[in-house]
Amino acid sequence: MPGFLFDGPSNTAEFHRQHRWIIEDLGIPPSVSSGAPPRIGGGTGTIPRSPSGQSGNSPAGKANALGVYAQSLQLPSLEFEIETVQGGSSEYKVAKLAKWKNCVVRFYDVYGLFREFDKWQKAIWSPEAGLRPASEYKGEPKFALYDGRGVVKQRYTLKGAFVQNVDHGELTYTNSEVKLLIVTYAYD
Repeated sequence: MPGFLFDGPSNTAEFHRQHRWIIEDLGIPPSVSSGAPPRIGGGTGTIPRSPSGQSGNSPAGKANALGVYAQSLQLPSLEFEIETVQGGSSEYKVAKLAKWKNCVVRFYDVYGLFREFDKWQKAIWSPEAGLRPASEYKGEPKFALYDGRGVVKQRYTLKGAFVQNVDHGELTYTNSEVKLLIVTYAYD
């Protein structure tokens, strides 16, 4: 019968839900950031706000802090390059190289957010200074998945991360949707 699972998971099993995640830290190195750290809060991709109006991990009392609202997050995933070995009349595939795929975050483009990522990109390269040493621009963005009670179940820290690309999204007169800022993190 459609819609029914036989021998499926129990009705008490706890599953990861797509909306239960938070960005704990954007990973912008202190040498690049402009003063108050961006306030992670509100909307999708954040722990629900407390009665005081601050999200679960927001620095309290930062009136001038930039609000950051994320729409979606592509979690890190491991990928293998394949080497094909032929022997006799058979072909065998073996793992050749393990690499982590880039992590992509889609942010709602709040005024000022692009400026923060632009500063980070300029810390990596500028026409005047050229390509900078990695120690000056690598950071550690942090993401967490949590359950229905708000308890963190899994954390991701991108070691040696930097902003590979900031896509400004598309401007159009055909709709009035919120513009997105799509950030691609590369990491070690």
